[in-house]
Amino acid sequence: MPRPQAAPPDLFRRTLAWLSAALISLLLAPIMAMAGASPAAAAVLDPSQFKGVHWSRLGDNFTFDRLVLQGLSAGDDYNAARSKADAMFAAFQSSLGADTVRLPINPATTAWNTYNGVIDAATARGFKVILCYWVEDGSNKVVDSYLNTWNQMWDTLTVRYRGNPLIYFDPINEPIGFTTPQWLNFAADWIARQTANGFPRERMFIEGAQADGGGWGTDLRPLCNDSRFDGVYLAMHRYAFPYPARTYTEWVNDIKTYMGNCSSRTVIEEFGADADNGIDYSATPGAATPKEVAYLRAITDVVHDYHLGAIWCHGIGGRTTSPDHDSLNILRLYSAFAGGTQNLPLWIPNPTAVDRLKYAWGGSGSSTSQLRTPWYNKCLDIPGISHNNDVQLQVWDCWNGDNQRWTRSAGNALTVYDGTKCLDAYGFGKTNGTRVVVHDCLGNANQKWLFFSDGTIRGVDSKLCLDADLYSTTNVQLWSCGNGTNQKWQQVL
Repeated sequence: MPRPQAAPPDLFRRTLAWLSAALISLLLAPIMAMAGASPAAAAVLDPSQFKGVHWSRLGDNFTFDRLVLQGLSAGDDYNAARSKADAMFAAFQSSLGADTVRLPINPATTAWNTYNGVIDAATARGFKVILCYWVEDGSNKVVDSYLNTWNQMWDTLTVRYRGNPLIYFDPINEPIGFTTPQWLNFAADWIARQTANGFPRERMFIEGAQADGGGWGTDLRPLCNDSRFDGVYLAMHRYAFPYPARTYTEWVNDIKTYMGNCSSRTVIEEFGADADNGIDYSATPGAATPKEVAYLRAITDVVHDYHLGAIWCHGIGGRTTSPDHDSLNILRLYSAFAGGTQNLPLWIPNPTAVDRLKYAWGGSGSSTSQLRTPWYNKCLDIPGISHNNDVQLQVWDCWNGDNQRWTRSAGNALTVYDGTKCLDAYGFGKTNGTRVVVHDCLGNANQKWLFFSDGTIRGVDSKLCLDADLYSTTNVQLWSCGNGTNQKWQQVL
């Protein structure tokens, strides 16, 4: 008989290591149980995954009634709301690259099945959804007489969504009616209750304490240093409008100070700046720039550099009666462009604000790109690299030349050659076939263009679309907007 072969030495070593590990685990298990330790590893939090915007009720979210978000109707049923919401989320994706939406909630809305259609539409697209309670009377504090109703709302939502990994909870928007100790105790009790109900800690957001008169939901340090908030996301709110001018460095230091040592789980859950009035957020902050420039560049730089989450307030909706909030919407409904009641497509009022948001999320933050039409798979081009006025544009093979590098300005001009020439509707034309040319930049309405979520670029003056002629690549013109790919333009950095 052949002699039995000895087992390889490394097999003995692996077997011995396995037996040793198993014995150690058996010995330590009772000790861990007695100490209250959990053998399960804590969830790793990643704040940078939240690239979001708010979708709000017009006039803000403080109401005892159902929260009818801007673009929806009170008479919508589940299917209608889901269809409208899906189109809205598609626009958030195409215009901004968003993957998160923060939605308001209250008891009346929790019981409204129509709203489930909005949430279901978001998660079906892979959006993360942060549900946040706005105190109905605007006081921002849950009074004792209302506490049972508030708790029952969250209990209902927990049972409904605890198994959906895309749903996150935020118990109260800006808890300004609480002292810091009151807020910490209140929030910790809420966490304990909903954790006991089966909702995971790693899908909870707790907002900061009140840092000062204008810093509602700002100071994360008390939460960061309290073990009751381990394993939850910390949410900061910060705006420029309550404060006089601050420098870029002062804003960076402000945000880093209130964040403390908790950058690994910080989300700037509410921030935003004027997107309506042509502020150039690509400018270097300084004494000559509006105060919002230093603020927005600072907060987006901190988000980018520390890999935080960032949620712009608002995408659409929000207040209409407060001057410091009215201009924050980073997107606008179609009706604000052409009248009527049509919601889609959405359009961008200030491309440089969008560039800063995309930069915060890890994008390039550049407002300069080629503009490619899928119909021809060619780029918007000035023939012969001409610098002459009134040369009609064409589409040409993309080659990244200076005559194909278009910059979207805060004032909605499309410039080329370092801003010396502008895209221009020749002769202020407003009819199909109007030639689109380059001309010295004059700031006129026929040189203003808006980017829409359906990929079109539309003239502010004419309301017509930038169109690559179906029959000739050398004739870029204005034409009535349709669904053709010859009117779709992709930004290629």
